[in-house]
Amino acid sequence: MVNQPNVGKILDVLYESYEKEPAGYTGKVELEQKIKMPANEFMPLLEKLSKDGIVKKMEGPAPTFIVKFTEKGYDAYKRDQL
Repeated sequence: MVNQPNVGKILDVLYESYEKEPAGYTGKVELEQKIKMPANEFMPLLEKLSKDGIVKKMEGPAPTFIVKFTEKGYDAYKRDQL
């Protein structure tokens, strides 16, 4: 599934976050800072990951959101299946 470097960057950040706190989410600003890309550029990637059940994204007051790995996404990442 990871055929774009930016998807890999997103997954790496979410993995680190999940390892620290499985129930925790990563916020929009933190994700932008860690992958060095504005949200409008990676939102289509997050939407695809969400549609595929890899991540769970929760919208806040526009333009805010939080995102985290689903258990399915975390397990697939750990097995190098993404």
